[in-house]
Amino acid sequence: TEWAAPLDSMHAAQWPELAGYILVVAWLQLQVILQGASFSSSAAAAVQRIAGTTTLPIRLSSILDVSQTRSDVMKHVLPAWMHLLWARPRDVSDVQWRDFRGALPLMALTLGAFVFASRLAATRGPRVRLGVSLALTLMFLGTLHGAQAVWPLLFAGLSYGLAQAVAGHQHGVGVMWAWHIAAFVFVRYNNGVQYRWLSPALAHLDTQQGMLRWHIHYNLGLLRMLSYALDLHAHRITPGQWSVQTPPVSSTGAAPLHLKVTGQSPSSVAAGWVGLPLYLLYCFYPPLYIAGPIIPFSSFAAQLGTARSASQPPPTDPMSISKVLVYWIRWLGAWAVLEVVTRTLYFNAIAKHGLLTKGVLTAAGLHITPLHFVLTGFWVLVFMWLKFLVIWRFFRAVSLSDGIDPPENMLRCVCNNYTLIGFWKGWHASYNRWLVKYLYIPLGGKAWQALNIWPVFIFVALWHDLDPRMLAWGLLMPAAFLPELTVQALAATAWLAPHKEKWWFRQAAALLATFNILGLMSANLVGFVVGVEGIVPLLHEVLGQPRMAATVLGTLFCGAQLMFAIRQKEAVTVKKIL
Repeated sequence: TEWAAPLDSMHAAQWPELAGYILVVAWLQLQVILQGASFSSSAAAAVQRIAGTTTLPIRLSSILDVSQTRSDVMKHVLPAWMHLLWARPRDVSDVQWRDFRGALPLMALTLGAFVFASRLAATRGPRVRLGVSLALTLMFLGTLHGAQAVWPLLFAGLSYGLAQAVAGHQHGVGVMWAWHIAAFVFVRYNNGVQYRWLSPALAHLDTQQGMLRWHIHYNLGLLRMLSYALDLHAHRITPGQWSVQTPPVSSTGAAPLHLKVTGQSPSSVAAGWVGLPLYLLYCFYPPLYIAGPIIPFSSFAAQLGTARSASQPPPTDPMSISKVLVYWIRWLGAWAVLEVVTRTLYFNAIAKHGLLTKGVLTAAGLHITPLHFVLTGFWVLVFMWLKFLVIWRFFRAVSLSDGIDPPENMLRCVCNNYTLIGFWKGWHASYNRWLVKYLYIPLGGKAWQALNIWPVFIFVALWHDLDPRMLAWGLLMPAAFLPELTVQALAATAWLAPHKEKWWFRQAAALLATFNILGLMSANLVGFVVGVEGIVPLLHEVLGQPRMAATVLGTLFCGAQLMFAIRQKEAVTVKKIL
């Protein structure tokens, strides 16, 4: 739908050129879908033949779900054409998506009950809502983690006490960062805390793990605890109010999708009643506890309405009921697309188990070409984006239903990015905004950008996982940033800036964007899919063949031209709003 939009703002002379780029990209995307589905079917059949053998010593159930029982049951529920799709094997290689999908009915029921009780309590006032919500939150936490729920509560309490003690002092920020990083490394390295460390008599409590391991979700808890502590420090340094920013809105009151970052209500929170109950609710708020998005403490308190002064009006819902319903419908559409992808394009399983790079499919009798490596790299990234989109939007939709509007996490399609900076602003955007507010700006912001991106990305890498592969990713990303920052600085110089509107400048920029996209895809494949050892053979297969290299680079070049046109359309939209 974005392809036609730029035509409104393009000069008439540029339309034929842009139309040509659209036709090229559309035709190639169609080929990517058809070729991908065909190869996936062949790969799935091969995997079913060799799974569990010496060629592929992995159980089939860890790769594909081929349950005939599931197919027979749905045959009586779905129309014939939908049953044909439902009966296909389903990629279950991604543990995160498999667990989320399996727990979705229970989560929907539990979180729906929480939202109902919270909204009912809100009719009695913000204090009543806080009390009811906190009680339900503690019950939710106990059910989720069992006897282990004591530990996240303990660490949250220690963080609260430390913040109250050192916030506002000269070295308060350093002390709080040091404590939280040390606690995080301790928790993740030891896989939590063991009761047997206190007493052998308590060892039996270590087996009561609940439904989710609490230490896996401690990384999100780290962000919330630091947000509270650093917001409190900032308030004590500069007494007053914590403001909540809003994005530009049109005359209809709606923000454009590509600008929709927060959607928060234009209120502010006075530094009055921000005690332990509100802090605990913020840290363990059920709709956002499992996966986010991340919302700053000041914004959460303002929207909940418990910390406003007597002179401030009550908070209003960030979205009307109709807009929340539309958001839920959009989520259902994204979920349906992901269901189709996992039943037709099995590239995540192919990449995760090294079926291409280790020669497994070749040994199974399939003829492998460089095209299959291209398809694997592309569809794995699309699957990752779509998976996180569905997960994050589900929890955000629940939060919106409760009247709390956290930032949107996915602001752009994964295929609509040509710069590293733009990509990270639109992928996990709430985390990006957290990093900018609490780490990037305190380290010097744009003035020291070439230096402070290194500790930022190392923090991001280790925050995801204390793993050498993620550390390699954390070092690769800022290194990839440096050429982009250099080119941007050159483009802003007095001798190049006057040429930005010329035809040749756009072609040169598209050429640079082509290699930038290739680097961006490679970095993410290293960090989240194939690792350092897998990216070299992947790039060798893709770029080692001249014809394939020309096809890949030409496609990315045309795509970059479309992205430029889309950005031009967005700039016109922003001017109309402002």
